[in-house]
Amino acid sequence: SPLYLLGKLFDGPWLAQRLMRLAAPGFGLLTLAAWWGALRRLFRERTGTALFATAMIALWPHALMANSLVSNDNGANLAGAVTALFLVSRPGGPWSRRDAVLGGLILGLAALMKGRSWSVAGGTAAASPSTDRSTTSPGATAASRAG
Repeated sequence: SPLYLLGKLFDGPWLAQRLMRLAAPGFGLLTLAAWWGALRRLFRERTGTALFATAMIALWPHALMANSLVSNDNGANLAGAVTALFLVSRPGGPWSRRDAVLGGLILGLAALMKGRSWSVAGGTAAASPSTDRSTTSPGATAASRAG
């Protein structure tokens, strides 16, 4: 993890372990926030469904364990959640340069957190459908029915 390397550079393993211990709960909260954002966009008007899915992620035994240990799993979980949020937040159609740079930064950070994270995040990005979400918004649907 980049935090471990930073701590080891300045004060050796002691500071590196302390930084990782401090970062684990923060990564867990950021992971939940990213999943909440992604699920809210996916389920739009079904807030209860998004809240239930976020609660399932929060209470999943692996997530609880990972957030209580010094491990790179926290960063990998955060990278997956940020990838999901990025993919559901961008509009459909071809990728812009901004999207490509932002996606590359996310994949790069995922690879720094855990070596295999980039392949999972990259595979998810490659498999995501490129659809135009503007036609599936509630306002666009109502307008198409009226017209």
